[in-house]
Amino acid sequence: MLKEGECWGECMRGVSFDKYGNLWVASYAGTRKKFKTKRQAMDQRRKWIEIWGDPYGKRRKDYSGYKNENFKIIGYISDDRRKVLTLNKHTNQYETHDLQSVKNLETNGKKNEISKTMLISKSNSFKHYTKLHNGKFRSSITIEGKRYYLGNYNTEKEAQAEHMKALKSFLNDGIKPKVANKSGNKFVYFDKYVNKWKFSKAYKNGRTTKSFNTLSEAVTYRNKFLKEHNLPIPD
Repeated sequence: MLKEGECWGECMRGVSFDKYGNLWVASYAGTRKKFKTKRQAMDQRRKWIEIWGDPYGKRRKDYSGYKNENFKIIGYISDDRRKVLTLNKHTNQYETHDLQSVKNLETNGKKNEISKTMLISKSNSFKHYTKLHNGKFRSSITIEGKRYYLGNYNTEKEAQAEHMKALKSFLNDGIKPKVANKSGNKFVYFDKYVNKWKFSKAYKNGRTTKSFNTLSEAVTYRNKFLKEHNLPIPD
C-alpha cells in the first residue's frame, strides 16, 4: 500500500500521493493541485517548471522575452538576475524593475514607479540588430532619439548581448556608446566592417546611403545630394 507522500515507478520532486483523498498532488512554491493520476500531476509540475523555472535547480530560468499585460522583459541588468529591463506596454519606455514584482503583477506600469527610463522609437522596441548580406548581425541601440551602431556579430544572440551591455551602461551609469569612425564631415563616416566611406542622410521618411572608396568621393556626393534637394551644406 502506498504511504502518504510516496510514489512508485518514476518519481518527480514536488509530486506526491495523498492517501486520504486517494489523489496525486503536484506542488510548487506553495501552490498545490490534485489529480487522479500521477502522470497528470507530473505534467502539471513540469508545466510550472517550464514557466517559472526549477526552484531546486542550479540554473535560474531566463525570463528574457517574458510578457504580461503590463511589460515585456528585455533582459537582466544585475548579475544576480533580480533586476530586469522591461518594455512598458503602456508608455513604450524601457524601465528597470524587480523581476519578482513584474512576475507577480505588483507593478502596473501606469504610475511613476520607475528608477530610470530611456525613451526609444517604436521601430527599435523589439529588434536591436539587422541581418547583413554577409550573414552577420549588426547590433544597434537608440538612446534619446540618436542611433548608435555597436558592431557586427556572427549570431543574433551576440548582437542582442551587445545591445544589452550598452543598455546596462546607460541605465546604471548614464554612459552612452562612443560614436566611432568620425570623419569630420557631417553625414559622412567610415564603415570599418566593409572598409568603405559612407554618406547617409534621412530624407522624406527614408534614408539615402551610398558607399565610396575615398573620403573625398563621399563628401563630393554629399554636397551634390544636399544641393539637389535644397538642403544646407555644412561647413
